[in-house]
Amino acid sequence: MKRTALTLFSLLALACAAFAEEVQIAGLSFQAPHGWQSEPPATPMRAAQWKIAGKTGAESDADGGEVVAFFFGTGQGGDARANIARWSTTMTTPQGTPAAGQTTTRKTGPDGAVSVTELAIYGTYVNTMAAPGLPATPLPNYGLVGVILEYPGGPLFLRLTGPEALVRKQLPLFNKFIDSAKIAPTPPAATGVSTETPANPVPKS
Repeated sequence: MKRTALTLFSLLALACAAFAEEVQIAGLSFQAPHGWQSEPPATPMRAAQWKIAGKTGAESDADGGEVVAFFFGTGQGGDARANIARWSTTMTTPQGTPAAGQTTTRKTGPDGAVSVTELAIYGTYVNTMAAPGLPATPLPNYGLVGVILEYPGGPLFLRLTGPEALVRKQLPLFNKFIDSAKIAPTPPAATGVSTETPANPVPKS
């Protein structure tokens, strides 16, 4: 009995440690996994980003991944269908044909206040915005999970990318991160808006 209680306590402690950091993005608060390394956004288009270490744990590890959040202002960034379609064009099969992804929808947050549309797709990833002005480098055996969160201050866009094995392993943590979303009391502020941004843009890298 005592051993069982200790085991349950240990599992609960591990679960709490895995989600140790509360973050706020665009009017939503999340519990971020402890293993994700927060980084300064690489471009003005990004509201937040995290590095996920690969097998070696090194920051420059080529088999690592990342999670990126995009926010363009309330009502900006395109609808869920447009973004799912755009993300789908970045992934192909080894033969060069469009890869087939799986799209799901659900409600999350207190009282189901946040609508979630999620695309999970695997194949050869070609991110044409990774280095503007330079040819994109195809990345075989890759994965992308794109999420659109719709709520009164939204939408907010999140994207998990990395080698397929890492993305599949991280997917439960990523979904737990998404499902921890709560509407924060502070109103959101746009982070990706500039004079060059269309009135209703689709988020890019």
